[in-house]
Amino acid sequence: MRLPLCIGTNDGLIKRVNSKPLMPLGKLVRHETIGMEKVEDLKHILKKYLVRNINEVERQLPFQIYLEKSKSADLFRRDNFEGHITASAIIIDIKKNEMLLIKHKALNRWLQPGGHVDDTDKSILDASLREIEEEVNIKKEDLKLVLSGSDKVSLFDIDSHLIPDNVRKKEPQHYHHDLRFLFSYSGRKIININKEEALDYNWLPFDNLENNETFHRVIIKIRAIGDSGFNTRVLA
Repeated sequence: MRLPLCIGTNDGLIKRVNSKPLMPLGKLVRHETIGMEKVEDLKHILKKYLVRNINEVERQLPFQIYLEKSKSADLFRRDNFEGHITASAIIIDIKKNEMLLIKHKALNRWLQPGGHVDDTDKSILDASLREIEEEVNIKKEDLKLVLSGSDKVSLFDIDSHLIPDNVRKKEPQHYHHDLRFLFSYSGRKIININKEEALDYNWLPFDNLENNETFHRVIIKIRAIGDSGFNTRVLA
């Protein structure tokens, strides 16, 4: 059954709207880090995200419904098998039009660096930066945050996907609501991966990923930002 296209309103409800083509990304602005996000923060972030990604309103319904029924204390809990929020990083070489992927050890799939949000993380963005350092040993000094819109939190993408059950960990299948940030990398292309997390790494050209089932939509969004000129911020 096809779900109706909906979008957030000022009162926090969802409202049916007509489908429209992707809005062009406007002027990019300075990012301001906030504290660890709560339900109301994320509702606000999602609303702003949908304004500039109007073609994703149907795709983001699972995340919106998740926020409507969740408490802030449960958003990042790994044992919340209704689903929980994760953080990941799309790392690109702007000059060579390449993306960094790692071969995830547990899932045996080529994916971007990322993972769960820890109690010690100050924000979802900080969780993303921590995962980068843990998995591929890239320091934030070699990264710049690519800004994409007028959001105070420059969220690049939201992807809700099902994680299969893990018999070894006694975890049933559940959803990850993955909040993704886009980074420009300017360091050495030789990456020192964490062997406990990944089997290998590769820098793949955008052209090689544009027809990839997992990353084709990501490539479209990166190119849309690039058409307006990549605007980046140094990470403090």
